[in-house]
Amino acid sequence: MHVLTVHGVNTTKDSWQDHISQVFADQEVAYTAYHDRVYGEKTIVDTLQVGKFGPIIRAIRETSNIGALLTRDSGFRAFLDQRVNAFVRFYCQRHQSTAPPVVIAHSFGSLVVSKALEKYPYIIFDSLILLGAVVPRSFNWERIVTRGQVRLIRNEMAEKDTVVQALRANIWWLRNLFDIHIGSCGLPPGFKKEIPQLTQVVFPDFEHSDYHTAEGHARQYWLEFVLNNTLSAVIKSGNRNAFDIAFGPKIRSLIADTYSRQYREVLEFDLLESIYQYAKEPIINAYQKKEQGLSDELFLVQRIANLVNLLKQRS
Repeated sequence: MHVLTVHGVNTTKDSWQDHISQVFADQEVAYTAYHDRVYGEKTIVDTLQVGKFGPIIRAIRETSNIGALLTRDSGFRAFLDQRVNAFVRFYCQRHQSTAPPVVIAHSFGSLVVSKALEKYPYIIFDSLILLGAVVPRSFNWERIVTRGQVRLIRNEMAEKDTVVQALRANIWWLRNLFDIHIGSCGLPPGFKKEIPQLTQVVFPDFEHSDYHTAEGHARQYWLEFVLNNTLSAVIKSGNRNAFDIAFGPKIRSLIADTYSRQYREVLEFDLLESIYQYAKEPIINAYQKKEQGLSDELFLVQRIANLVNLLKQRS
């Protein structure tokens, strides 16, 4: 298990990411903090600018709380693409050949990781915790989950988050005048479409950055989320419904990919569902005998490949 944190704007290297590392170290969970100096050392004022619309933005800034916007002629969308690509390069160097990490992303970092998932299907997280997120409420998590890119999403929202409140108050202007597609899912009610893999939690007394400063929050909520949703923990619980929610989409995605890669055929939905239902119990039973040192990710890949081959031979 590996945890990867992604910060927001105005975040130095000696920050909440370093402070919470001990929470995971105490449980022998590997930990990495991703730091992007390009936006990490800017304020929110610096991060949202749109170049040629500078005079209009300055006028808006003086009459609202959204802060200054980026001073780059290329505009916000190009800037965001650059930061997404920088994160993707880091991910490929550190995590593409290892088990997918659990990602914890705050504020602007939530926008970076959601865009990475949306744009690059090969970006895969085990699960994702969003804090004070600025992702559009209409974001299609169902598509991301179905593609096998993330198993579970936890969206933590703060009712007193003045940063996201200011963005929400100006979303129409940001989107329609300046092509800045940012959202307010860090405020209740969160994302519009509920799916079983998405949990949304409200903290009534929290402000934008209280998630990582509130004493015991990381240990009580994030560590518990990480440890209670592993393949081992879910199987041990004996809860088949929890297994279907936490691992069903991922296993279906692996089955479909394995089948199409090996047999150059598109797997029809009904057949995919039949294979999943057939494979579920053998996977659970085989896990009890999994060799020590074999990662859960590799175990699933190997087991599914064997089951797909077996079923194909019988058909």
